Amino acid sequence: MGHISSPMPWTPAMLDIKSHRRDIHEGGGFSVKDMVVLLTISLFVGTATGLVSVVFIDSIIALEEFVAQLHNSQTGPMGLAIKILIPALAGLLVGWIMVQWSDGKMHGPADVIMTAQVGSPLPRTKTVLANSVASIVSLGSGASLGQYGPMVLLGGSIGRHAARLKLNIPDLQAVIMGCGVAAAISGAFHAPIAGVLFAHEVVLRHYSLRTFGPMTISSTVAYVLTELVTDRATFLPLQAWTLGSPHEYILFAIMGVFAALIATAFMRLLLWSTGQVSRSSIHPILRPALAGLVVGLFLIFLPQATGTGVGTMRQEIFLDEFHTSSLLMLLLGKMLLTAVCLSCGFAGGLFGPALVVGSAFGGLFFNIAFELDLASITDFSFFAITGMIAVSAPIIGAPVSAIVMVLELTGNYAMAIAAMAAVALSTAVTSRIFGRSLYDRQIYDRGIDLSKG
Repeated sequence: MGHISSPMPWTPAMLDIKSHRRDIHEGGGFSVKDMVVLLTISLFVGTATGLVSVVFIDSIIALEEFVAQLHNSQTGPMGLAIKILIPALAGLLVGWIMVQWSDGKMHGPADVIMTAQVGSPLPRTKTVLANSVASIVSLGSGASLGQYGPMVLLGGSIGRHAARLKLNIPDLQAVIMGCGVAAAISGAFHAPIAGVLFAHEVVLRHYSLRTFGPMTISSTVAYVLTELVTDRATFLPLQAWTLGSPHEYILFAIMGVFAALIATAFMRLLLWSTGQVSRSSIHPILRPALAGLVVGLFLIFLPQATGTGVGTMRQEIFLDEFHTSSLLMLLLGKMLLTAVCLSCGFAGGLFGPALVVGSAFGGLFFNIAFELDLASITDFSFFAITGMIAVSAPIIGAPVSAIVMVLELTGNYAMAIAAMAAVALSTAVTSRIFGRSLYDRQIYDRGIDLSKG
């Protein structure tokens, strides 16, 4: 799976990609009236997406807590049986939902990117809702996937509905979908600036003043709304992290090279496992149930690798509870379990697992560097967060957004610079040996090569 060549043609009636992209970049600027209308629509899109993000994430948290109570209600053989049966039954439900209402296919950011770039239609509202419900069941029962991919699809879908208004505004669908994506990231991560940058960098793939205003409004509204109506802890609460020596920036650059290898191995594992399962004779309804049995075994032997991974990352970053052997098991276990869950049909995103894999890699890198007297820093968290971003950025194809997210979530300038050094190398190396991102590869497999510009 090295360099990409000769994609299969995409049907129906392959769209004029070049003219579509020219419209996005050059589509005759907005009038004052158009801008006022756009800003008004973006306000409503940000509000709707913010509310949806609250419902979506809180539903996952509530289901996680309910399942945890079931796990703790029994001990001994019965407790072990519950840990295995709950994710298996959840997988059966997910398989049924996906086959009945989503044509057996999971949708996510790649669909939103395709709509913005070549004008292909987004999945129907029924399909988006089915993916969302299946994601809640999957993540709440312990599947090793993330919550941010489904949120991007939801945000893009909300923007798509707003764009159906007959307003004769240039590039309305792409801009308003970007507003929905920016609001989704802002509401989920409590990172409004990163949300705006992510929408530009990953979805629209260009920056312009015409799109910046509406997206900023949506992202800000979603952030304020989620702050007002939830008391959820921020993803990375501010801490007084410190750097041991400026010379360690060299270590972060070296870390970026190894992070690229980890990211590439992870993406190739995901693509390989998906291909293997898709060619199998197992009925699509049963595939998530079989993956649920594997999740159950991990709940018994390596529970840190299950679920969204938010709690695991906080254990790593704030409490430093993992030793070298545990970090290695977590890194390999998270990659393996994510591949099983994704390929067998559990619903969810990949950004969350990539963050866990990256934080485990960062911790491993620190432990090795410390043992070799290469790291004078005493704060394990500095390396864990840097590794987290260095691995995840090339997977989603958003290096700038990832760097800004570190600064926004930690409030630590030195950590953002460390992340920048690592991300610069990890994205450069990954782009050479794999491609821009996993999303681009998924789009390429559908017959569209976005690398041609």
